[in-house]
Amino acid sequence: MRNVINTLVVSLGVLAASTVAAQSPTDPTGHWEGTITAPMGQIDFEIDVTRDASNTLIATYGQKATGVRGLPLTQVAIEGRAFTFVLFNGGPGGGSFKGDVLADGKTISGEVRATMGSAPFMLYRTGTAAMLPKVTNATVSKGLEGRWTGSLDAGGTKVGLILTIANRSDGTASVLIAQEIRPDVQIDASLKENGTGVSFDVPATSATWTGTLDGDSLKGTWTQPGGSLPLTFTRSK
Repeated sequence: MRNVINTLVVSLGVLAASTVAAQSPTDPTGHWEGTITAPMGQIDFEIDVTRDASNTLIATYGQKATGVRGLPLTQVAIEGRAFTFVLFNGGPGGGSFKGDVLADGKTISGEVRATMGSAPFMLYRTGTAAMLPKVTNATVSKGLEGRWTGSLDAGGTKVGLILTIANRSDGTASVLIAQEIRPDVQIDASLKENGTGVSFDVPATSATWTGTLDGDSLKGTWTQPGGSLPLTFTRSK
């Protein structure tokens, strides 16, 4: 998840819409691709925006260069032509975006503000939203259920992770992973179990973990674009 740490983000709208345009309903749904022009260089990113069954806007964030896709965005809202969303809620790599949907309906111009400062961004609608398929897991053994914690040493940077596994009453299991610095941002994982052998994929970060269950430890290897690192999870009491 080190690639997630280095993401930059969010805030002020730039262009003012006309009075007539501001009164017109704006639909931000779709697949958008664009760039953040940051002091350290250009950051390419994409978002997918859709509506759930209750007509509430939901959106996800991705970066093709790092294999990140489908990170959940929060506080997604459209008011007139002003479109806002937040990537994480504070901490490294987090921030909020605010931009204006221009008159062509295919361009968003705005500013992203993060703890390190602010930077302009542009987004261009290129098609319909392409949300990641919903992850479904079969019931897991009792030995896997619970809260597990581990730490990656990524070049001297410690990345604490929380893995939460729980069986549901409908015969499925919830498998979620989060960083310790932002435990509220839980990302779905797809888990497989074969005896003491355990593996799970995290589609949103193109990462996998493979290892074995050994009592109160899950010993294995974390792999994602860029390499592999040893990672042991310990059951949290």
